[in-house]
Order: sequence, then C-alpha cells, then structure tokens
Amino acid sequence: MRFSEIDLLDESIFFAVSSLHYVMRQKITWALEPLNITSEMLGSMLIIADKGPLTTNQFCCYQSRGRSTSKRIIDRLQQRQLIALDDNDCDKRVKTIRLLPAGEKLLKEGLQAIQQARQALEKKVGKQQLTQFMASVREMYGLLQDDHA
Repeated sequence: MRFSEIDLLDESIFFAVSSLHYVMRQKITWALEPLNITSEMLGSMLIIADKGPLTTNQFCCYQSRGRSTSKRIIDRLQQRQLIALDDNDCDKRVKTIRLLPAGEKLLKEGLQAIQQARQALEKKVGKQQLTQFMASVREMYGLLQDDHA
C-alpha cells in the first residue's frame, strides 16, 4: 500500500468512528435533556455513588480532568443540591463529597434514560448488528495495539 492509500484508509476509519461517536453523544445528550443534566454531571454522580464519600482531590483523580473542570462540575451539582461538601474534622482545607438523596434519585433516572436510548438504538439498528460492530471495533483495536507491543 502506498502512503496516500494509508492516509485515505486512516481518514475513512477516523470519519466513520468519529461520526458514530458524535451521534452516540447526541443521543445521550438528548436522553438526559429532560432531566436537565449533562453526561459529565451524570458521570460525576456515578463516581461519587461508586467510590463515595471521597475528597475533592480523589474526585479529581477519578475524573481524569483538571481541578478547574472538576470544581466546576462539583459547583453545579452542589447548586442543584445533588451532592454535599462536608468539612473534614482533621483538616479544614479538605472537603468530602457525598451524594444526597436527590442526587441518588437523579442518577437512577439518568441511567434509565441512557438505557432507554440504548434500547431505542438497538431496536433501530438491530442488537446483533450493533454487537457485531462493537466486537469488530474491539478486535481491530486489539490488532492495532499488538502491532506496537
């Protein structure tokens, strides 16, 4: 294969995967819109529920985002009274994040909304076709990773 053919193949794969990614992100955004929550907020509540109670520093690490982005998400969740920031008895600079009952309820509703969006996609595309596509993507990823090992 010549270099230009490799570039064309790379462009085609990138376009297909990024287009699918964009559509999936849109479906998730639309599913969460009635709940007035973003996927970032939902993911953050999921981390807090799963790892919970955790310090703000731990939260930033689990988020794999910068402090300012994590702080912005924490502020939005706290303003909506979905989480609480508690003082640490030992160190007043440390805050512990925990999910409030309203946050637990919204988390369940958000996960249900995403599940319904996924079921609608499976119905439209076909569960078997979607499963085969995902298996192909994972296989291709594994093969490409093996080339660099």
